[in-house]
Amino acid sequence: MGWSNSQGALVRATLAKEGVDVAKIRQVDAPNRLALILVDPAGRRTVLWHRDARLAMTSADVDLDAVTSGRVLLVDAIDPDASTTAARAAREQGIVTVADIDAVQPGVDLLLSEVDIIIAAGPFPEALTGATGLGAGLEQMAERYHSAMIVATLGSEGTLTRLNGRELRTPAAAVDVVDTTGAGDAFRGGFIASWIRLGNERGIDTVLEYASVVAALNCRAVGAQTALPSWDEVEQAVTRAAGDRSN
Repeated sequence: MGWSNSQGALVRATLAKEGVDVAKIRQVDAPNRLALILVDPAGRRTVLWHRDARLAMTSADVDLDAVTSGRVLLVDAIDPDASTTAARAAREQGIVTVADIDAVQPGVDLLLSEVDIIIAAGPFPEALTGATGLGAGLEQMAERYHSAMIVATLGSEGTLTRLNGRELRTPAAAVDVVDTTGAGDAFRGGFIASWIRLGNERGIDTVLEYASVVAALNCRAVGAQTALPSWDEVEQAVTRAAGDRSN
């Protein structure tokens, strides 16, 4: 087994160990995407990365059965054409679509027109729309894409969300930051997991709070996944925060 195959097998095994269904994973003969992450004493990161061209996906590579088999589909803009095809297929089946967006690039506009919930890096709304101010950027995105919800993640400042014509501000959870690597991905995963578990029962404010707690707790140790919290840890942190606010 070559280096790329052994690394792919490691990724597959790690996901399977966490209970992730890996049946639809497509493995190719290419090195895994590699990132060298430099972390300063304040937890800030500089990321140097390389992605082999053979890892790119086209629309033809999208497994339509896979992308329409769940309750929520999460896509990013690394391969926007493939993501757009996947999101469109899921939407046609009544599946909620969520987009993880960091930067403006070709194909993003079409992709965003096919998703229900946009979770973007803080600078993205202004960069995309040319608006002055994050709130104005979110408003213009809501008008352009008719998305049910748009969330801007702001690191230590929490999140700003545009929902039903109003803004929701969610503060970041307090934590001793060691490394912020993976916090954005943890937020997105935490948002979807909390939404599925809590539904409309607790309200979107609570879902956003849970997602922020997941992201914060993931910053407790070095590495993108080392400190990912369990559901019990998240609930305990939310309960503690509620107690602190009431005192």
